[in-house]
Amino acid sequence: MLGASGMKRILVTGVGGSAAINFVRAVRAANEKVYIVGTDSSEFYINLARDVDKKYVVPRASEKDYIKRLNEIIELEGIQLVHAQPDVEVGRISEDREKLKAKVFLPDKATVKICHNKFELIRHLNDNGLPAARHVLIETEEDIKFAFREFGKRIWLRAIRGAGGRGSLPVEKFEHAKAWVDYWNGWRSFVAEEYLPGKNMAWQGIFKNGELITSLTWERIEYIISHVSPSGITGTPSVARIITNGKVNETAVDVVYSLTKKPNGIFSIDFKENKDGVPCVTEINPGRFFTPSYMYVEAGVNLPLVYLKLAFDEDVQNLPKFDAFKRKILWIRGIDIEPVAVEI
Repeated sequence: MLGASGMKRILVTGVGGSAAINFVRAVRAANEKVYIVGTDSSEFYINLARDVDKKYVVPRASEKDYIKRLNEIIELEGIQLVHAQPDVEVGRISEDREKLKAKVFLPDKATVKICHNKFELIRHLNDNGLPAARHVLIETEEDIKFAFREFGKRIWLRAIRGAGGRGSLPVEKFEHAKAWVDYWNGWRSFVAEEYLPGKNMAWQGIFKNGELITSLTWERIEYIISHVSPSGITGTPSVARIITNGKVNETAVDVVYSLTKKPNGIFSIDFKENKDGVPCVTEINPGRFFTPSYMYVEAGVNLPLVYLKLAFDEDVQNLPKFDAFKRKILWIRGIDIEPVAVEI
């Protein structure tokens, strides 16, 4: 349902961050009447917001008055749909969706919750025979020793919650692993996993009422400022390319339906190949787009617009379920410069 003016009225959270900036940019690239209100919890980063009609500073998602403040803005601006980009806001809005005075287009609560806990997610995948790294929750030093015995001479450490490769590190010595977990105070909140040496890929899919509407796959080639990260992973790519991978497509759909029988909204699934070249799921970010969503526009399919139309119960037609791009591109990004699309 549109507003009285025939214009969609949406609120986008985390609008000072690059992921939300790309989402808004993609929506603005379409010939659509959309009134966009942006929010951010930072009084500084809110000033980076682009192409929004209004912007507001709000409490952090962890704070008591977060939903109350969103509702005040929703009523003031006549907002119909809330789209959250930061995971922490997706999680809070998902849990409190009944209290929100606007609609959301999200997977169900249980799905969002399990996806936001990497340990529980990977355990679910392993239990269901779906490809994922073998792993163990690090509660004691014995768990680290177990990981080296079972997974090989190189293992991968990471936090079970958080984005941007939080706490990730490949290690080959017990002493280094223990020191890293100690440094992060990560006992019972870190996992040790089988090291996956292959390609790093991402699958972006949108569902409506249990049906996959469309999707595409891309590969991360390099990360922004990877040289400052001990693991080489910083969560957002500096070079990416659109690809096709039938096994990724097949696995992604199987994974989503293992989590929920009636998926809705966005599923952003990370894959990394194991030593045998099998794409293994490493994490899922439900309800929000990967950071470089404007890349999809340059590849010929505006997935943020597709998502918006579906959220407003509009028809979308002539979209393939898989590999929904019209041209393969390299997407090259840097800090403080516009991204560049290069056809390949």
